[in-house]
Amino acid sequence: MEDYRERQDREMKEQYDGMVRLAMGLSSAQKQVAKMVVHDHPTRQQQVVALALHIVWEMAENVFVDGRNENAVNTAQKVKRYLIEEGIASQYFLPGMPFV
Repeated sequence: MEDYRERQDREMKEQYDGMVRLAMGLSSAQKQVAKMVVHDHPTRQQQVVALALHIVWEMAENVFVDGRNENAVNTAQKVKRYLIEEGIASQYFLPGMPFV
């Protein structure tokens, strides 16, 4: 029988898979999606940016790099380095994105 944690992990994986399918299907419409975020509710904007920063932080540390993700990893490393150099974040802490 599936316990609460296993169900939560499975549901999160399903949501992630759906998000990836959406992102891949909208690759030609990414600018439109970005504009939708900008015009969305401010709390939802905060959460989308927080998610994006978490993705950047993790991608910057990705050791599994090949030609398919090399640009993503390099860009993430540059963004992370910039945020740290500007004092916006530290090596271990992302910029604060409070849930308001």
